[in-house]
Amino acid sequence: MGIYNAYYNYPELEDKCFNTMWIYETPERGNISIIAHSGTVASHAFWFCKNIGVKIGKSLSTGNEENIDMIDFLDYLKDDPETDVIGLYIEEIKRGKEFIDIVKKITPTKPIVAIYAGGTEAASRSIMGHTGAIAGDDKIFETVFNETGIISTDSITEFFYYLRTFSQNIIPNGSRLGIITDSGGCGAMMAKAAEKLGLIVPEFSEELKGKLKQYIPPVANIDNPLDLTFQFNQYNLYVKIPKAMINSGEIDGIIIYAVFGFEEVLNVIKTSGGETYEEFEISNDMMKGLYLKPSQRLVKKKMVPIFYIGPQGYSNPWIREFINSNIPIFDLWDMPVKCFSVLAKYSEYRRKLNPNFKK
Repeated sequence: MGIYNAYYNYPELEDKCFNTMWIYETPERGNISIIAHSGTVASHAFWFCKNIGVKIGKSLSTGNEENIDMIDFLDYLKDDPETDVIGLYIEEIKRGKEFIDIVKKITPTKPIVAIYAGGTEAASRSIMGHTGAIAGDDKIFETVFNETGIISTDSITEFFYYLRTFSQNIIPNGSRLGIITDSGGCGAMMAKAAEKLGLIVPEFSEELKGKLKQYIPPVANIDNPLDLTFQFNQYNLYVKIPKAMINSGEIDGIIIYAVFGFEEVLNVIKTSGGETYEEFEISNDMMKGLYLKPSQRLVKKKMVPIFYIGPQGYSNPWIREFINSNIPIFDLWDMPVKCFSVLAKYSEYRRKLNPNFKK
């Protein structure tokens, strides 16, 4: 299918890219590179990527690898300064030992997310007809992935969300998750999903509970998940509460449900004849400066990722502010838990290689 290079003659051609795919859509330039045995994975997904904020620098469709293969491209991306995370769609590895050797050199510094499409009878038939490749045993690939630190999935949705997550370059120190929510149901579902994935949802200490109490409404449940029910003070939601949780040292990551774009909410209230609240009479641009920038400075300083959930969806103007600022935002609450779990898994892999690894 071809190649896509957003860094062709960059920065001289800052607003250009080199694209030999037939897909006319191009994602935003970023630090993700993709190598795929499928042109669809390498290019058709660009529409989806642009919608959720997956920013791609290079994408390579390798076809049947008649002359150069995935290992050659991995060898290039290993030292590519414009690539921080790599995505692989695999149908066959022709040079197994070389593949293992090269990914072992890459994963200690650059995360790799992979989909292996073979491993079942029907999939193997499809792959043979697609590229002529002979697919191997699924268990062999999973063993290789686990031993080399590759994050694997069978879901194309997870594949791109995981790439987006790793592209933030925020690797936590552990697997303790703090949950902030205005919905008891969402909080309970996230807590269950987190523990089933091997994450820890610790009970907060009395000291931390005491600090949180000054920032939350009286009806809130001071625990983890922290169920606010509703929070009028948006500065507390975005800045004060996460800051208290991060500075406590009791958690390694945070998920916040829900962040709302109040411009359209206020419009609905006004056209319905309802009473508006002064606390929400603030533009998205002002909210970005007041709420997002301070919290993101803390995230980068402490290396504690914050994942946000905006139930109004990716078309909402406030949610687009997160996308445009490269801040991880989700429309529902299952995916952020999975994304934090792969961060924790990769962090554990890094610590095994280097017990002194921090952030």
